[in-house]
Amino acid sequence: MMDEDARRLQRLVQDLLELSKIESREVPLKKIACDLTLETDKALDKLRFLADEQRVKLENKIDSAQMRVLADRDQLSQILLNLIENGIKFNKPGGSVTLEAQRIDGQVRVAVRDTGIGIPGTSLTRIFERFYRVDAGRSRAEGGTGLGLAIVKHILEAHGGTITCTSEIGSGSTFVFTLAAAQ
Repeated sequence: MMDEDARRLQRLVQDLLELSKIESREVPLKKIACDLTLETDKALDKLRFLADEQRVKLENKIDSAQMRVLADRDQLSQILLNLIENGIKFNKPGGSVTLEAQRIDGQVRVAVRDTGIGIPGTSLTRIFERFYRVDAGRSRAEGGTGLGLAIVKHILEAHGGTITCTSEIGSGSTFVFTLAAAQ
């Protein structure tokens, strides 16, 4: 139990440090043109073991021919890993996580859609707050710190992007974020 508590505390400290760096703009953004399909494929590959373990199907429907974003590659990876991992962890066996994107008025709008347990409407306004957990007991059991979505939100704000969530209990959630499209 002490070992698990130590690992949880280490994750918490790492997430707090990451959030602090993002908020203080301590780490300069290295925005480059990123192929969104390539980056999402990398994130999906990293999480495939977890998805297989949870019996969740992963699907990338992003068309690489037209989806390039202007972003810091490492931070884009962090956004994708966090949202996809949440979609897997809070899903049900036989569920799915699907990524889609479309280009609209100089921006790319990315949707990460899952068929999971959903988020109550009363929590939707708070899920991007630090330490907020919809189900604190389950999140702790899954290893979460309650900082992942706050980190995602701050990364996107640093990029000039946004993030929203819609959800229905028992049917899943859709997280939609925007980034500037690259030429």
